[in-house]
Amino acid sequence: MFSRPQKQPLLTAGIVVDAMNKMAYDAVNLGEREFSHGESLVKRLAESAEFALLSANVEAQDPLWAPYIFRNIRGVSVAVVGVVDPDFISPKGKLSATVLDTEDVLKVLIPKLRETADICVLLSHTGYEGTIDLVKRVPGIDIAIAGHGKKRQKPIKVGNAIVAAESYKGEFVGVLTINWNVDDRKIDGFDGVSILLGKEFESDPEILNIIQEYSAMARKQTQTAEGKTICVERLKKMMPQEFMEFFKDQQEKQKERGMAR
Repeated sequence: MFSRPQKQPLLTAGIVVDAMNKMAYDAVNLGEREFSHGESLVKRLAESAEFALLSANVEAQDPLWAPYIFRNIRGVSVAVVGVVDPDFISPKGKLSATVLDTEDVLKVLIPKLRETADICVLLSHTGYEGTIDLVKRVPGIDIAIAGHGKKRQKPIKVGNAIVAAESYKGEFVGVLTINWNVDDRKIDGFDGVSILLGKEFESDPEILNIIQEYSAMARKQTQTAEGKTICVERLKKMMPQEFMEFFKDQQEKQKERGMAR
């Protein structure tokens, strides 16, 4: 969810989750940014999200996430499981949890999921190359969506698995189309594209409304060097990620001004 550490993680969580709720996500895989902010952030996500929070290799006493979910899509049973690379999570993090080896966890979990799942989808916050390595080592994965990457990648076939990349900073949307063989009950083909979300795409009015609501909360903290509030109309026109980058920049400027005084 978060592309970098945030000065106001709960505000960021609010706008991101509200936007994802509008887009009707089924599940989101938790990465190191979410875990690094501790219990309060994960709790904020869990309380507001209308989708599942996933992490199969992070264990806690009372987890606010699930290791996997099942979805029935037109009679096809789809299992979705999430993992994060242990190397990405600092041992000094604020979350009381144990991070297990991704490969060890998946080699036990995937065969169990395959007992009832027609398709197994892996949300892998291990980087693009790390995800490719995982699907080579762990059989039974049909589709893997790689997180923690920065390159725009088209879906490729790796062994029996299809590997696709998530959108970096929301710059593009990926569309993966699979051909499902009803008789053999397996994937027998796929096609995928990544669409750059350029200026030719109009902003969604519902997402803009969410940005407007959160910009109102943040106005007192977004003062220019001259002490004037940034025009709300400008904030309303920003894409979600642009708003977050702007908000962080303004906070850094406030911090610098405070130190100068």
